[in-house]
Amino acid sequence: MKMFDDFMDFITMNAVMQWVIRSIAIFAIIMAVLASAGLASAAQQSCVSRDVILNHLARNYDEAPVAIGVTNGNTVIELLTTSNGATWTLIVSHPNGISCPLASGENWRPLEKAIEPTI
Repeated sequence: MKMFDDFMDFITMNAVMQWVIRSIAIFAIIMAVLASAGLASAAQQSCVSRDVILNHLARNYDEAPVAIGVTNGNTVIELLTTSNGATWTLIVSHPNGISCPLASGENWRPLEKAIEPTI
């Protein structure tokens, strides 16, 4: 993390970029927790095409993608939130175009300071 911090000192970033980086770090932590808890298989019942999920979340909750990542299994994980973080949803999209919600909640907030790992 020290090397990352040093690198970041050389780059001037605006508040939006800092928020995105923090959100991605939080997103990675959430994914590790979800993977270890096995929650992905529990949400399989409500899988539909990615467009259907994105349209539903945009129309009903005003959520839009804010973070995205590709897993080792060639699926895409996306975090969607409202502009103020009032609600959030985590989805997984498979190569066949089918997406499944993994988790959702309220009060999404990025961390102001990165959490240092403890080993």
